[in-house]
Amino acid sequence: MTSRERMSTIMEFGIPDRIGKHEWYWSETITRWQQEGLPEGEDMAKRYGLDITMMPYDQSPRFERKVLEEDDATLVERNNFGMTQRKWKHKGGAEQQIDAMIKTPADWDKYKERFLPSADRFADDVVQRLEAQREKGAYSVYWYLEPFELAWRFLGFTETLILMAEQPELINQIFEDCTNQIIGTYDAVAALGARFDGNWAGGDIACKTGPLFSPTMYRDLLKPHHKRIFSYFNDRGMPTLYHGDGNNNLLIEDFIEAGVRALHPLEVKAGMDMLELKPKVQGRLVLFGGIDVREFSKGKEEVEREIRSKIPVAMEGGGYIYCVDHSVASTVSLENYEYAQSLIDEVGKY
Repeated sequence: MTSRERMSTIMEFGIPDRIGKHEWYWSETITRWQQEGLPEGEDMAKRYGLDITMMPYDQSPRFERKVLEEDDATLVERNNFGMTQRKWKHKGGAEQQIDAMIKTPADWDKYKERFLPSADRFADDVVQRLEAQREKGAYSVYWYLEPFELAWRFLGFTETLILMAEQPELINQIFEDCTNQIIGTYDAVAALGARFDGNWAGGDIACKTGPLFSPTMYRDLLKPHHKRIFSYFNDRGMPTLYHGDGNNNLLIEDFIEAGVRALHPLEVKAGMDMLELKPKVQGRLVLFGGIDVREFSKGKEEVEREIRSKIPVAMEGGGYIYCVDHSVASTVSLENYEYAQSLIDEVGKY
């Protein structure tokens, strides 16, 4: 099977030749692995048989980037979302938010036209790139930040949560405008001939202990926008994958009802257990991830136990895509990772 055939089968709860595979790597991890023998410029998808090709677009208000301060380790930058933040120069990690250009309803009225949908939010050659990927048998997804994740990028994280509690009408309008951009930009690029196989929404709306806001608030403020977006794509034969870190257990049924077909990354350290989820969601939700990346930083015995104890159960009857439960960190050696991939390839066949 090609990746496109395989993923399409999995997303319809069929039985493919093997489980799907996807992965995200820290830049520091690649640097470490190159020191351990990974060829520079290696195609990781080809090397490890990864199945999903992501095609993101620029959702920002497209403010001019500007470096405001800089030292040996960090820099303070106003980014294309209008957010001033401090970030590491030579390693990954969360940025420190300092200030935002959009703070008030008047600011939103002033700048919201910068969020309007348009095909030029994609690279000029996106249609050609998608066709080239299709010819290779790739499974290409329309990747975007869902309304909450998009909104906090320009409003601020804490500020967005406060608005949800104190000014629900305003945040609902902002979420609606974000939704219009997501759908409208797809329409614009599709009119040029772009063809996608699925859609993948990125939205971290939970932390280690549970959702960032109550399930009631999710249902009142965010779920209607999720349902509109996901239904739109599902109805066009582009099933919905959803990325959400943290413990989403309280929202699983809401996600399914909103139209989520696959849930990623099932973060183990936040209390997500795909073996408990499997019988509850079989045939309704594809499990995507759920492998504790911390075990890959230990010995081969722990690596093998993690894979053999989980993947055979998760893949039974279809509906599973491999991924670690977060990005592969630089604590994982190349030797351990390659051992893990050999085991996954062994046990992940149907």
